[in-house]
Amino acid sequence: MRTAVLLSVVVTALALAGSASAGCFATAGLTPPPATVGPGDTWNATITVKQHGVRPIPDAKPTVTVVGEDGASKTFAAKPTDTVGVYTAAVVFPSAGTWNYTVNDGFVSNEAGQKWDCSTDHTFAAVTIGSSSGPAPGDPSSGATPAEPALAPADDGTPSLLIVLLVAAAVSLATAAGVVLARRSGRRHARA
Repeated sequence: MRTAVLLSVVVTALALAGSASAGCFATAGLTPPPATVGPGDTWNATITVKQHGVRPIPDAKPTVTVVGEDGASKTFAAKPTDTVGVYTAAVVFPSAGTWNYTVNDGFVSNEAGQKWDCSTDHTFAAVTIGSSSGPAPGDPSSGATPAEPALAPADDGTPSLLIVLLVAAAVSLATAAGVVLARRSGRRHARA
């Protein structure tokens, strides 16, 4: 029975440790560059950073990084707007070609007086700059202008964190149930 109690304490401690950093997740929405942006033009990228995809983060430090076909990259810092959790970055694609771009959400959590670097890179679909291949996604001429910035794909480990927390909670509950059953069983044997 001592083993079951000890196991329950360890599992509960691990679950609590995991939940302490569970607030360390943000989403980054981004308005796509319009089709009219060419090499050397400024794209005023609007970035929305939300903790858990819900609560706008007022003090994030997001950046946009563009990476060309030749591997050359450039990073642009975003500045806060008058809307909490919304930032803008003046992004310039230096040359024509296909460009990948990512947003680092710049999220630093300040829980219980401790700062946690929670920043994550969010990758978006590549764009072709300086091509007349048609309108880019989000361009009004494409007929599909998003009402809100597109969210990054869920490739930043969030589902695995949720699974770990759920498994830890299930193990903790199963252990607690085992302790209760062991105590009841012990009482029955003592009475007999």
